[in-house]
Amino acid sequence: MMGVIQAVRDSLAVVLDIEATSLYADYGHILCAVVKPIDGDAIVLRLDDYHDRPTFDDSPLLADLIKILAHAPMIVGWNIDRYDLPYIRTRKMIWRAMGVELPGATTKSYDMLRLRRKYRLHNNR
Repeated sequence: MMGVIQAVRDSLAVVLDIEATSLYADYGHILCAVVKPIDGDAIVLRLDDYHDRPTFDDSPLLADLIKILAHAPMIVGWNIDRYDLPYIRTRKMIWRAMGVELPGATTKSYDMLRLRRKYRLHNNR
């Protein structure tokens, strides 16, 4: 994990994407998260790589993801301000309520969807 954190810390920014079982974090679970330092290799966290846990316990994946993101100078992604980061925050809140303490992360984010909407394109949804 230290090598991963060092690669994230040395990067200018990381690209983040999560895949989940639902659009709603209080109902769904994180299945997979990918953190890609701009100048490094992708870090893939998959729920099925975490053994010795109940089927839908995504707290170990979430803890590792938050540890990694806490060291990122900036997080870049598509719709991360309205989906990925709120989903991660909500899952963190749910697991804290269930007695699992997770590390905090305060990092700047840059949402590419918001950037795209500033331009006059044929389909600006």
